[in-house]
Amino acid sequence: SGDGANGTINTVNLTILGDTNVIEAVWGASISSGSMVTTTNILMAGGTVNEKGYTTDVQGNQTIPGGFSTVVGGSRSGNVGTTNVEVTGDAVVFAVQGGGREPGTNTTTANVTISGKATVQHMVCGSLTDGNDQYSDPPVGESFVEVKDSANVKDVYGGGWDLWTNPLYPSTGKTNVVISGGHISGSVYG
Repeated sequence: SGDGANGTINTVNLTILGDTNVIEAVWGASISSGSMVTTTNILMAGGTVNEKGYTTDVQGNQTIPGGFSTVVGGSRSGNVGTTNVEVTGDAVVFAVQGGGREPGTNTTTANVTISGKATVQHMVCGSLTDGNDQYSDPPVGESFVEVKDSANVKDVYGGGWDLWTNPLYPSTGKTNVVISGGHISGSVYG
């Protein structure tokens, strides 16, 4: 989305089509702190974001040895009003999240839709992927996660999914999950 550090970007539109292969991550908003994006729109209707994924080290802790491999609607450490993430068509991704990465990022509303014949190999979540261990107010106000059509998803989380931190506070104020089709091979959490 460009840096946008200490500034405001009104709208970010990001479209991924065809045989595009993203090795690392797709970010809807800035990775810099102090930034504000009003709306992010990510449409992935083909291609892949799944090359590296997560692995488990010998102590049983989750690690990312060389990549994050996630479609992120929000920011690394900035703020976003509304995120809209849709993975559809024949897209294959490792993970998808509607909110930002860390507890210091704020997203008012996060919307995630997995549809068509898309595949999410690991998980889709409406909020963060780092547990909220710092703030009593949830970093994501409300999340909407939907799986439909012939999509294939391993796990669905209405709120956050933690990778590094023991969450002490909620990551999402209100979660909404709709499964109206597709195949969930793991679990669904509100």
